[in-house]
Amino acid sequence: MTNSWWEIQILCDAVLEESMFWRLEMFGCKGMSSQREGNSSIIAAYVPKVSSHVLDLSALA
Repeated sequence: MTNSWWEIQILCDAVLEESMFWRLEMFGCKGMSSQREGNSSIIAAYVPKVSSHVLDLSALA
């Protein structure tokens, strides 16, 4: 059985990075990474498709 994942990418102020990781973890993301570009961070997070629905993802937004 192959797992399918949603990839969520978020652009935020670098000082908010830690709180974004916390929020994504509470949402159920199983892996996260970040990349800094100046004063901004691009966060990539992954959540299994079987544990979330499109409506859940829009609520996260």
